[in-house]
Amino acid sequence: MEKLFVMATLAMALSPMGGCTGDYELVSYDTAVFNPPNLGVEIHTDSFLQTSASAVDVLWVVDNSCSMWEEQTALAESFSSFMAWFSSTDLDFHVGVVSTDMDDLREQGRLHEDADTLWIDPSFSSEDALTSFAARAQMGTSGSTVERGRDAAYSAVEVHREGANEGFYREDAALSIIAISDEEDVSELSVTDFVAWAKELKPIAGRVSFSAIVGPEGGCDTAEAGTGYLETASELAGATASICSSDWTTVLDALGLHAAGYQREFFLTRVPVEDTLLVVIRDESGGSETIDVGDGFTYSRARNSVSFVEGPPTPGSTIEVEYQLLESAATSL
Repeated sequence: MEKLFVMATLAMALSPMGGCTGDYELVSYDTAVFNPPNLGVEIHTDSFLQTSASAVDVLWVVDNSCSMWEEQTALAESFSSFMAWFSSTDLDFHVGVVSTDMDDLREQGRLHEDADTLWIDPSFSSEDALTSFAARAQMGTSGSTVERGRDAAYSAVEVHREGANEGFYREDAALSIIAISDEEDVSELSVTDFVAWAKELKPIAGRVSFSAIVGPEGGCDTAEAGTGYLETASELAGATASICSSDWTTVLDALGLHAAGYQREFFLTRVPVEDTLLVVIRDESGGSETIDVGDGFTYSRARNSVSFVEGPPTPGSTIEVEYQLLESAATSL
């Protein structure tokens, strides 16, 4: 009886109005064909090859205040781990050093000279590059106690671009800024303004990064928290490390890999079901490592990308990102 009532109601709704005639066919519930209850979900895989930039300018901003002697020494002694990512490749690089001192007129973002050069480039042998960097980075500890790392970086690239540092900064090269300090940055240029300036330097997003070896949040026995540096690094996709660490080899190895322009963020081609993301890193020798979301990489919904937390995968490796498609998951509900 209920079935007849529903069919009659449909017939009335579809009956011709105003005396017009027409033919209609009503389908009985008994003969209707329903969609299958489970269409399944589609699994998609994006594949990426880890490569480096062709050219990069690396600017080290080193704190030269009275408490930095041990840190400058550790930086110089472990620098071979950083340079390994440059000297062993065809990368066209410039490596320059400035201090955080913006009071001394001889500093203020001016590159430190050694061997009659303002920066290290591929013309240096590996040994000469290490010796020269040590001479530049071990600049002493008589600098201003008012550390202004962002101001020094801005001055080196922007203010002295056509003057004292002419030739160091190149429009077509990536720019990697690395700050090292055991104090907070008290630059006049705010984090927001510095980041806005840096992002406008290159026409391609991600070509400017800011990394920091500073005191962690909460500080430690030998350093106060470098909160401003850490915020800047977060905004400019940089790497961070604790200046309190005793293992500078590992720190500089990771920073060298990052500064050489190796990619740590990979953009997906489709929209995933977030908790199904799975990353497999395959190295050139055939080995592989599988990583779950949250355990070594993060997913950004706004950018639809995965980013590696500890640093980028090694050169030559293949990164496979497997996931369920959100569109097919929705269809299967």
